[in-house]
Amino acid sequence: MPTPRPPAIAGLFYPDNPDALQQMVSELTPEKEARPALAVMAPHAGFVYSGRVAGATLAEVEIPQTVLILSPKHTRLGAHTAINTEGCWSLPGSNIAINEPLAAHLLSLLPGLSVDDAAFQKEHGVEVLLPFLQHRRPDVTFVPIVFGYRSFEDCQTFGQALGKALQEWDEPVLLVISSDMNHFDDEVTTQQKDHAALEQVLSLNPKALFEVCQTQDISMCGVVPATIVLYALQPLGCNHARLVEHTTSAAVSGNTQRVVGYAGVVFQG
Repeated sequence: MPTPRPPAIAGLFYPDNPDALQQMVSELTPEKEARPALAVMAPHAGFVYSGRVAGATLAEVEIPQTVLILSPKHTRLGAHTAINTEGCWSLPGSNIAINEPLAAHLLSLLPGLSVDDAAFQKEHGVEVLLPFLQHRRPDVTFVPIVFGYRSFEDCQTFGQALGKALQEWDEPVLLVISSDMNHFDDEVTTQQKDHAALEQVLSLNPKALFEVCQTQDISMCGVVPATIVLYALQPLGCNHARLVEHTTSAAVSGNTQRVVGYAGVVFQG
């Protein structure tokens, strides 16, 4: 068996003590009526900043046994577009297994994917969401994919292939877009930019999302995963997207001059 991938950001983005981690995740995840969903978008900053949005978003959906997490790539390590296909990831006090059959299925059908553990070694975009998913479904398994920058045409091709691959998969899979919103403008500018991007996300319009992020200089780090998932959802019967919550880091830090936006969205049929 492969050696479990150790947590890279425990003690930095979230508590490294298992009991403290469980308590914090529980406090950040409200009791809500959970409903089936095809996908969610949730933020991946430190729990004190974005954990409330991530917890509130994932609390609203039924978590199937398998989730597919698509994240931007925040480091230069490893392959440009990478998948982790076997083994498990460690969290403080627990492990979460990779769904190896689904990973193999996706690897055989999706263009440009590389199997590369190095790409995940220090990547936080996937790891931050795992405690919330495990809290909601203790037996959850997952497949992570990380993306460097890709052109719109690449996103469209990959997303259409992903939708087809999931149509051919017999078990339910929740798609998870890991993304923060605009980065490091002031509060007013960030609110404006986030609204412009979220308008296209909620309209289920991948081309307009990609274009507005380019033309309005919106530094939504997960624009590539989001564009891909919006295309993948088209053959899966998605017809509704709903904003759960939107906030910025200023709500916690008090700094309104250099903020990051956080949003949670649920996609349903």
